[in-house]
Amino acid sequence: MISVRLCLVLYYWRQSLLRVHSQAEPRGGNSSEPFLAVDYMDLHLLNPSCGIGLHRHRDNQEIFLMMEGQGFMVVGDWCKMDQRERCFEIRNLKAGHFAMLKGGNLHALMNSTDEPISLFMFGGYD
Repeated sequence: MISVRLCLVLYYWRQSLLRVHSQAEPRGGNSSEPFLAVDYMDLHLLNPSCGIGLHRHRDNQEIFLMMEGQGFMVVGDWCKMDQRERCFEIRNLKAGHFAMLKGGNLHALMNSTDEPISLFMFGGYD
């Protein structure tokens, strides 16, 4: 079932990129191509009470798909806003959920359960 979900996510993601690309300005000048070139793919297996520490990638985007299990994902950035100085979200990522992160977003993932989790992740550059 998860492999079908992965195929659907990748298919619809690709279709949305093709629509954006077909509406883009012609190449040349200062324009950039509106698509993500996938440079890496990883399958992370996280044991109970393990995680991926808070970090950022300045230039590349990442997409996370929870294959099995669930974990807490922290997403956001340090910023000064009118009402607050920090802006972080904590999301409960369950099997079948995915998260898309733009370049520069701080992010982390924690497996706070008693079961291992598997997380498929890929990323690249605009």
